[in-house]
Amino acid sequence: MKLFVRIVLGLLFVVALIVGGLVWWLDQEARGPALANGMGWPRDCCNVDSPYDARLRQTFPAGSSERRLREVLARQGFEFRPDRREAVAHWSSLACSFFASVEWEADDAERVTAISGDTGSACL
Repeated sequence: MKLFVRIVLGLLFVVALIVGGLVWWLDQEARGPALANGMGWPRDCCNVDSPYDARLRQTFPAGSSERRLREVLARQGFEFRPDRREAVAHWSSLACSFFASVEWEADDAERVTAISGDTGSACL
């Protein structure tokens, strides 16, 4: 009887480790770029006063270095579109996929003159 109890407890411990690891992994998988943290996920492409646009303008105000902007976006996992001043990040959770995009303009001195973005999600 004692052996049976030990086996059951051991199996329960292993199952708990597996479930805990799976929950941790799924939570890690759902994290996107820091710029998009805390943003609501209904798609809001046309609202120039969205909280995401405000965060982008605060992080990269007019006159900011385009090089620094690209470095920050790259570190946060954004991928750049060729021949465009645009970057997008994609990530997902178990049931949803998310994206955050950034578009900007820059002058000849490679200083940011305008910036905006979009966030969105799609869930099963």
